[in-house]
Amino acid sequence: MTIQYEPSDMTFFTLLSRWQGTMFPLVLSKKGFWFFVVLHTVFVVLQQVVHQTGGGTLPPIDFKIVTAVTGLLVFFLVFYGSQCYARLQMFFGHCVGLSGTGMNWMALLQTALPDGTDRATKWNCARFVLAAHHLLFYTLNSTQKVSDDEWKLVHDRALLSKTEKEQLTACKAYRPLILLVWALREVDLALGGKAANDPRTAAISAEFRQQAFDFRGHCGQITNWLKQPVPFPYFHVLSLFMLLDLVVVSYGLVTMDGLRWYLSYPVFLIFLLMFFGLKEVAIAMSDPFGDDDIDFDLEPMLDTAYNNAVACLDDNHPTLGSKLPLDLGPLPDVHDAQPPLVSARCTGAFIFGAPLDETGKEMQAVLVHEDSARAGGGASARGSGAVAHSGRL
Repeated sequence: MTIQYEPSDMTFFTLLSRWQGTMFPLVLSKKGFWFFVVLHTVFVVLQQVVHQTGGGTLPPIDFKIVTAVTGLLVFFLVFYGSQCYARLQMFFGHCVGLSGTGMNWMALLQTALPDGTDRATKWNCARFVLAAHHLLFYTLNSTQKVSDDEWKLVHDRALLSKTEKEQLTACKAYRPLILLVWALREVDLALGGKAANDPRTAAISAEFRQQAFDFRGHCGQITNWLKQPVPFPYFHVLSLFMLLDLVVVSYGLVTMDGLRWYLSYPVFLIFLLMFFGLKEVAIAMSDPFGDDDIDFDLEPMLDTAYNNAVACLDDNHPTLGSKLPLDLGPLPDVHDAQPPLVSARCTGAFIFGAPLDETGKEMQAVLVHEDSARAGGGASARGSGAVAHSGRL
């Protein structure tokens, strides 16, 4: 579930007191976090035992070593997080692409099919695309299976019949592809069959195929990228490096001169929250299909796609041509329109066009020179610093 928030309204107190959608449930639910808390306690107890029995302390380590190793770990974590965030953005882009190509498909059904095409024919052309959208999202889970409730929703929305469900269940091929093939067959039939060789019909059929192939491309990108996570060797090195670094940090804090043992706990907890937080948030971003707070809201996306399709196919607004509605306001006068701000790029200068004022006078041109000293005080319009404002278009 995507958490909606306004950054300008977030204060430090609000961020610290919030639980849902933060890194706290991700971090505190991990056994590794509590392992390091226990390990730090072991180091503290050993330090106290050594001090009480022999009057000494555990052998200290130079904290410069801790700083160097920690800095390198931060670099690896930030790099890993940036790669995972790029994956999240990529996945979201393909989800938006699915919705966009789906809307294009519905618009073509409403505008490009022959006049008089009945609603049942249009729905047969539309429902298989919607079904492909649904089944793709429903299989983006760990089991890659569609639940009974999800199949029921698909059936209740009149996207697939029970017979078609059985055919898809028994099919070993990529289900979205099969459904898109069914949709293209329905469109071909609605356009008059394969024998139709009219140029306009051929162009319309080609546009439908292009939308179907674009839709399939988004499906394939999502499915295959989920099977290709960040390379495991990198994740393994990162995890091992994080383990060693936190052990060194914990030991270094316990043996640091001047730092009381009870003060080492909050410092070490900050390290744990920072490192585990960066790692767990990155892991959650790498696969945004699920039930985590960081995951996409797939059901609202499917609801929107379904509602848009129904609304588009049910639209019966008449074509007006040159007729205007009686309750429409007066036509705008072209002289009332404001000229747009025009920008043109010239050699070494940016020119921003401005409209003429009422008296027809031009706005004063202002030139900013960067290298006038090199030209002996003369004006120079070369270089990136030359900026001109002109009203002449």
